Amino acid sequence: MLEACGAARNLQPIAVRHTFTDEERYEMRRKAGCKNSTWEGPFNDRTLRGLSGLLLQLPELCPDARKEKAKLLWEALTNLEGRRGSGVFTGTYSWFYHRSRSTKFDAVFVKNLNSIAWVPDAEGKLQRPEFVLFDSLGWNKHPFLQSKIHFKPPIIETLAREAGLEPGMLDLLKKAGVTSEAELRARLGLEDERKKDGNGTFGETKDGEDNGGGRPGRRKNRKKPTITDRNGDGGEDDKGEGKNSREFISYVATHSEKEDPDPDGLTHQKRMALEAMAIDLILEREPDWQQTPTNNPGYDLYKIQGADGQKHYCEIKAMSGSLEDRPVGLSHTQFKCACDHGENYWLYVVEHAGNERSRIVKIQDPAGKARTFTFDRGWINVAITDNDSNEQET
Repeated sequence: MLEACGAARNLQPIAVRHTFTDEERYEMRRKAGCKNSTWEGPFNDRTLRGLSGLLLQLPELCPDARKEKAKLLWEALTNLEGRRGSGVFTGTYSWFYHRSRSTKFDAVFVKNLNSIAWVPDAEGKLQRPEFVLFDSLGWNKHPFLQSKIHFKPPIIETLAREAGLEPGMLDLLKKAGVTSEAELRARLGLEDERKKDGNGTFGETKDGEDNGGGRPGRRKNRKKPTITDRNGDGGEDDKGEGKNSREFISYVATHSEKEDPDPDGLTHQKRMALEAMAIDLILEREPDWQQTPTNNPGYDLYKIQGADGQKHYCEIKAMSGSLEDRPVGLSHTQFKCACDHGENYWLYVVEHAGNERSRIVKIQDPAGKARTFTFDRGWINVAITDNDSNEQET
């Protein structure tokens, strides 16, 4: 009776819409040996019922409970493979060009399990699988699952120790997105000798400051901008007095968003789970949207509409609260994308994501609707003043 009502003792796969862009589908066809297509069949992709909720709950648990729950999830995944076979872990993309063709890809829940921190390390902190040695977990080995969920290769720690490095340092650099020498030098503020010209001087800097005269440009020690005081159009405090009073806030961020704390005070894994639930809500209510890969530059969803096949773009911002509590912002790439696509670009803000009060606030053409861009005292931290110019010349 319980199973007839939808309850089950085992993980239940459920179908989802595909998450591939035009470019990704082209690449999948190319790798499969036929990049052309005259017709595409429906995608066969799936997730696991309740998985998003479990991944969101894990960070709330104590370290011992995290270890227990994560181990139970691993055992449930092994049971899933035993009961349903390995095919449940993959999806299928079909198309037609002279004849029917198809190729396989990892199911969306497999991608999520590789991209979200859910595996506890020795201290009980949740990490993405790629940062944890499987043998350190004490879990039952399962060669097929270990080929799908990518844990840290033991050879990495061996090579690091042979090079005289702490293995944790490599993990830290990878988590920070530092994958090249140039990026590391930039983070540490180290001078790159290879950028010097024959006279020992530097050319144009990364920030576009032309040094002229063959001498290094002067760089200020720039602080991160802070939120300014309230200023009203009519010079009145924003205490509900005066119709023209409103709040001006500096939206200046010359640094990476990764350097800032989460706006809702969430950990990285909770942020990923919150955004996943926001996307699920939108796809449930508006199934025409199609999902892009994680961290797709400029937008999260897209759809093709109309007889002329116009492409529409959607950037999603997930919040644990509402826009009454805090604002949301677009990155430089996202704002440029909004400018490029005008009314075909949407900003969806999902308030109270993940609970019964969830609401989608839809803003069409967010760049085009803006008529004024406010520059207040928060910009002083990234500006060059007259005093700065005089100091540089002297």
